[in-house]
Amino acid sequence: MIWDIGISEIIHAQAVLAQRQGQQLPHGVAYDSDGQPTTDPARAMAGAFTAWGGHKGSGLGVSIQLLGMLAGSPVFPKQLEDFGFFVLAMQPDLLTPRDEFAKKVSTFSEAMRKTRRADEKVPVRMPFERSAARRAEQLAAGGFDVDVAVLGAVTALAQKEQ
Repeated sequence: MIWDIGISEIIHAQAVLAQRQGQQLPHGVAYDSDGQPTTDPARAMAGAFTAWGGHKGSGLGVSIQLLGMLAGSPVFPKQLEDFGFFVLAMQPDLLTPRDEFAKKVSTFSEAMRKTRRADEKVPVRMPFERSAARRAEQLAAGGFDVDVAVLGAVTALAQKEQ
């Protein structure tokens, strides 16, 4: 299972993208440096993003920040720089028989997928399944479109690295 998590209503990259594309953020996802709600990406990046899950989500966010620091991240990473990259790899058969664990994971995954949907148009998935399916669709279709602002930023970064 791959679980790439951001613990706020939006992630930093979404605010950066909105700023580069000249778009506003959705209401209720960010605060400016004075603690006032904002839809302005620049003001949001100078302030804070709304944590999901209330105080429990905030606690999870603190845990994730600490794991990032364990992986080398500074206490407060600069914009899109020096983020820690924490990877947890486990060998399940040290704790339980491999076949038994694989069967339990399959049973759990199927039960999750069969859960009643909040939105009938959106299937219930395990982490990373949506991204994997979308990537496969895009590759089968011959690629994907990239916003001009994003392409410019990536091109500039590539030229800077050379």
